[in-house]
Amino acid sequence: MNFLTLLTRTKDEPFIEEFVKHYFNEGVDKIHILDDHSTIPFSSYVLNHPNVTIHESHKFKENDMIEINKLFQKIRLTSTWFILVDADEYITTRKNNNKTIKDELESTFKNVDCIKVPWVFMAWNKKEKDPESLLLENTYRMNHDLKHPHPNNWEKGRCRYDMIEIKTIFKGSSFQALKNPHIPHTTNKIICVNSINNNISPLDPRFYNLRENKINSGYLICYHYRFTSKECCMRKIETSNYKVYHTELANLLATDYPEIIDETMKNKVISRYNYLNSNP
Repeated sequence: MNFLTLLTRTKDEPFIEEFVKHYFNEGVDKIHILDDHSTIPFSSYVLNHPNVTIHESHKFKENDMIEINKLFQKIRLTSTWFILVDADEYITTRKNNNKTIKDELESTFKNVDCIKVPWVFMAWNKKEKDPESLLLENTYRMNHDLKHPHPNNWEKGRCRYDMIEIKTIFKGSSFQALKNPHIPHTTNKIICVNSINNNISPLDPRFYNLRENKINSGYLICYHYRFTSKECCMRKIETSNYKVYHTELANLLATDYPEIIDETMKNKVISRYNYLNSNP
């Protein structure tokens, strides 16, 4: 029986090794990757890791949860907790910075069934090319105290000042299915809280009025690296749902808001590196 299992879907994600290492460092036991015929190859670390399983996936559309739900149905009772995220979403601890996700699940959230973790939007600060290391180099993000109306009224790039999406960590035994990329589905009576202050929250894919003081004091937040460079924006248009929606490059580029330096993820990588070097 695992304690914490992660489920994700990928399509040409260049930082999947960093993603995998991050979540193992946060206490994840097992990672399942549903890959939609990526042309960017997986590293040997990911391919050969005994706790990573890569599943071939048919082309998925946004909100098409059929395949990942089938997988969840098979394994939902093999792990106490599950994380459901995309490969550009990095959940981590904030208030108790030295703790891991696993630590918080064993203490702060041990008596709940589902935790809603709000997005925090990362920026790429006008980079032309993808960085060598996403977490070490992309350290700017949106200021969530400010409004960000999209100049072209592009829906996916809409302002998140009043409401922002979330990702979830949830107990497998409490939920029957995955029907939405943000929240699991259940007919059970469950306890759902938000990850900012551990207060009871409705089981819906929204967090309202996320501000900088809430980010700084939150137990868990989800750093969302939707775009990592101009190169990434162009790749997404060619290989993902953005192409289906006939999205223009200008729409994606207009969502780069490098307003605050946030080195939370960078410092965690460095801390982990120093720990491994001092404990070979």
